[in-house]
Amino acid sequence: MARIGTSGHDGALIAALLGGASVEDAARLAGLSLRTAYRRLADPTFRDTLAEAKQARLARVVEVMVRSGGGTTMTQEARLSRDRAPG
Repeated sequence: MARIGTSGHDGALIAALLGGASVEDAARLAGLSLRTAYRRLADPTFRDTLAEAKQARLARVVEVMVRSGGGTTMTQEARLSRDRAPG
């Protein structure tokens, strides 16, 4: 069995899966047979690599949301506070 990362296919398979492709579509996009894609997914090292990639992607998404949404949240809080103030 080939080691993770020894071919360019593993990175392509991971990227396609992270992009939401089905295993069948991800295999096709990565230039792999469906059987090989499932063999990769059965490999604990590959699964760990995929899980790490998912976690890194999630962290980036959260970071972008926090950076872009922080001002919006503060604006909404200010509006709510203003609306609640006795008048």
